[in-house]
Amino acid sequence: MPVLHLLLVAWLLPLCALCFFPLAVRLWRLLLIRARRRPPSRPLRTVFLHPDLGIGGAERLVVDAASVLQARGHSVLIVTSHHDRSRCFEETRDGTLAVAVAGAVVPRHVRGRLHVLCATVRGLAGAVWLLASEPGCDVAVVDQVAPPVALLRLAGVPVVFYCHFPDKLLATGEAAGAAGSASLLPRPRGPLALVRAAYRLPFDLLEELCTGAASAVLVNSAYTASVFAASFPLLRRLGCTPSVLHPSISLANNRLLAWPAPAEDNFTLVSLNRFERKKDLA
Repeated sequence: MPVLHLLLVAWLLPLCALCFFPLAVRLWRLLLIRARRRPPSRPLRTVFLHPDLGIGGAERLVVDAASVLQARGHSVLIVTSHHDRSRCFEETRDGTLAVAVAGAVVPRHVRGRLHVLCATVRGLAGAVWLLASEPGCDVAVVDQVAPPVALLRLAGVPVVFYCHFPDKLLATGEAAGAAGSASLLPRPRGPLALVRAAYRLPFDLLEELCTGAASAVLVNSAYTASVFAASFPLLRRLGCTPSVLHPSISLANNRLLAWPAPAEDNFTLVSLNRFERKKDLA
């Protein structure tokens, strides 16, 4: 019975959130909107919705993008469900970028389980906060968690979704396999595998549908674009092709290095990352 209950929650909660609540949110937004949309030629109110504003490649990209937009005269806010001021980038701590925390009341997991369910609810909570607190938002930039995209689009907010990598692959341990090698993550077998597949099915479908609902979809490389096409067959058939936007590098903080002379023998390429087992960098 507990397994059936978990599967029922996994199916019904996302469907109810997407089918019923957005209608009420849209009506509220139409009634309480405080400002007209600004013409595109004027500064825009841009809100980033990111799940965990810690230290990592995804967070660095969000901070850099927000900083550049703000430097160009746009108004920027980052909404996140977690912001530890002792472990974050300086721009989010020293007041350079405005940060709001929403959805932190929702746990990241329940006794080590239901991570994707909790992440979905936290993301939707952030989107609800955005709609309630930022009715003048001109565009939202969402990454990692796709379900908030559908909620924001139903409420009339243009959304740019940045896909670092399909979550369905990271969650199943197929990220390494997508690069041509065996996954390092253990996979459940037998009846447990069937239960897990049934649990993941609605969230994987939700990820694909909500990603396709974005006004524009961006990926970080041509490789990720190819994985995107292979992972989301429905979007591929519908002609949803993401644009490539490579992560930026601050030239002000990183001096230029001389390009090495061509090597006659094999050479070693060093990749500096925080350790992430599923990336299979070994």
